[in-house]
Amino acid sequence: MLCLGAPPATPSPLPPAPPRPADGATPSASAVWSNVDAAAAFPEADGGPKNLHEMFAASVATHGPRPCLGARTLLPDGEAGPYEWQTYAEVGARVDAVGTALARARVGAGGRVGVYGVNSPEWMITMQV
Repeated sequence: MLCLGAPPATPSPLPPAPPRPADGATPSASAVWSNVDAAAAFPEADGGPKNLHEMFAASVATHGPRPCLGARTLLPDGEAGPYEWQTYAEVGARVDAVGTALARARVGAGGRVGVYGVNSPEWMITMQV
């Protein structure tokens, strides 16, 4: 675990890397606090997910019926309504549908797609493909 800026809640057994002052075009940087398990490098994953897609798929498998993404619509009076939640399983199905659509559009592995939009469940779903 790497914390930038403020010291961690529990003291690190490793001294922090010192802050760096600004120098010409190089901006300043705060001290860097490291976990003792990551002194030389970040620990290797031990058989778990290897990328964000695998991590999301594992979350869908583990938490399928639980709430995952919520959004609020504006009511006629301009106030925000209650959250409407999609479960992990529902979001997983939508992620698969977006991936299938991209594959049918011949966007293959390593292909690029630009996504521009405000934070929303739809944006998050697209980022999981």
